[in-house]
Amino acid sequence: MLYFISDAGKPMKYISCGNLTSKDGFVHPRRNIDSFVLIIVIKGILHIRQNMSNFDVKEDEFILLFPDTLHYGYRPSDGELSYYWVHFQVNDPNYSIYNKGSLLRNRPFSTESSDFTPPLGEFSAA
Repeated sequence: MLYFISDAGKPMKYISCGNLTSKDGFVHPRRNIDSFVLIIVIKGILHIRQNMSNFDVKEDEFILLFPDTLHYGYRPSDGELSYYWVHFQVNDPNYSIYNKGSLLRNRPFSTESSDFTPPLGEFSAA
């Protein structure tokens, strides 16, 4: 799991959001954009690639895609797919991303690393 830390005095900027639905064979377009994208899968499996890693984001899971980083579908979805997405920008230029070990050592986890993988986790509406 990765942890995102930023100054709450510099709130994030909402850009856009929506709900994608597809009956069969959806492939996420190839993009490199200047904002973060949070994707929460509601139904089916989204097959997406970022930083040379493939991810199969399943129902009730989410992925955070990073700005200025190429991401794209690496294979078509099978059957129905539905997910919510939100694009946002971080206004804190000093935000940090930590993994558990680096958080305990108070050292940010670099997104520049070739072995960096984005957060992929379960979504729980509690």
